[in-house]
Amino acid sequence: MTDALTELRAQLANLPADLRARLDEVGFTDEWLLGLAAPLAAGDLDPRTRRRLANQVSGSVRGPAPGEVLTLPSPGSPEARRLTARGEAALAQGEVAMTVLAGGMATRMGGLVKALVEPLPGHSFLALRLQENATLGRRAGRPVPLWLMTSEATAAPTEQALRALAAPAHVRTFQQGFGLRLTPQGTLFLDEHGQPSPYATGHGDLVDALRRSGLLDDFVAQGGRAVMLTNLDN
Repeated sequence: MTDALTELRAQLANLPADLRARLDEVGFTDEWLLGLAAPLAAGDLDPRTRRRLANQVSGSVRGPAPGEVLTLPSPGSPEARRLTARGEAALAQGEVAMTVLAGGMATRMGGLVKALVEPLPGHSFLALRLQENATLGRRAGRPVPLWLMTSEATAAPTEQALRALAAPAHVRTFQQGFGLRLTPQGTLFLDEHGQPSPYATGHGDLVDALRRSGLLDDFVAQGGRAVMLTNLDN
């Protein structure tokens, strides 16, 4: 374990300057990666599945207990009307923001940035999200903040598309985390050119990325209370 982590520390200390700058920009820290590498370096892997043993569940696994999963009220019922009115009041009071996951490595859908894929002719996922947001804004009588979590691979094309679509000022972008792939032993994985292999760290880092952006602090300071989360294509 010690040898692998020592090697990883040395590799991180000798990263190319341009790669280090890219990592620093999105809040990467050596200690974060070393923490992920520690179980690998300790041999904490199931040899059959190559999964971390620390992720295995101990104890019993049960389904939801009665009352833990609520059923939505029937459309048009008094309870449905009450909840709808409560949600619309929150929108009108500026208590709600929308966050859309628009990051990743742009390797699916033929290598296209998903935000720019057209599920309907002439209408990209991004354009449909903007239309949805505009509709909510009209109903609320005020702009509803719309934040798009992009990645290094999707940020520039998404921002270019937002400019082309004349997106309003309350539509903002922020970047998700950025990491480096590891070997099963816990050292840096190197590509065919001997270089570290970066990747977008996934949607699990939304909270940290949103906090780094400053958008959340400003929203809360102005009375924001709830952030609604969705994928681009839900």
